[in-house]
Amino acid sequence: MNIANEFLKTRFIAKIDADVELCPDWIELLINQIKKKGATLIGGKMYEKFTENPFNLWRSKRLKQNWGEYDLSFPNFIFGCNNILDTKNITNFVKYRTDLDYFKTNGEDIEFSNYLKKNNHKLYYCSSAVCYHLQNDNGLSLSKRYWRYIHYGDGLKKRNLIKTIKNIIRQFKKTIKWSIQDILNFNLKLLTINFIIFYHFSIIDFAFYKKNKNE
Repeated sequence: MNIANEFLKTRFIAKIDADVELCPDWIELLINQIKKKGATLIGGKMYEKFTENPFNLWRSKRLKQNWGEYDLSFPNFIFGCNNILDTKNITNFVKYRTDLDYFKTNGEDIEFSNYLKKNNHKLYYCSSAVCYHLQNDNGLSLSKRYWRYIHYGDGLKKRNLIKTIKNIIRQFKKTIKWSIQDILNFNLKLLTINFIIFYHFSIIDFAFYKKNKNE
């Protein structure tokens, strides 16, 4: 993606992940709205496609990649899985990519959104531009995905033993909270998954601590 961006001369740059399926009017809707709203970065609404798999259903509820059913000006960030960028107002975009390694690390969508907001650019979420996530998880892959989500959200911080224990306790509290919600909402198929995620999360997080301790 970085190589492509070095050669692109177009005003608009569309980005989707490899496991995303677009609805036919996705580009048209986002291009129209980014012009109409004067936004620099715009994103659509992504649903999980294979929710008959309970692990994917869990992800659709707790790791969803959309901001809901209504359009939104200035969302917290634009999800990197599907978006269109208007480069017209970013005179130093090439320098920004070079300095910050844009598109080379996980979490670049939050990082880039924050950069745009800091420089007074408008972000916009268009709920009618729909796409679907084709990812199909199992317990271990979903746990790894969720751990990465927490880790990058925490700023890629190294963890000592105390922080690791606190992190696992925090995750246990989340697991109990989710399980109570699932019982009240009759989402009983998600109960087992909550604890599968907690089990693998704890192992992954402790292994991460041990690896960093030895480096």
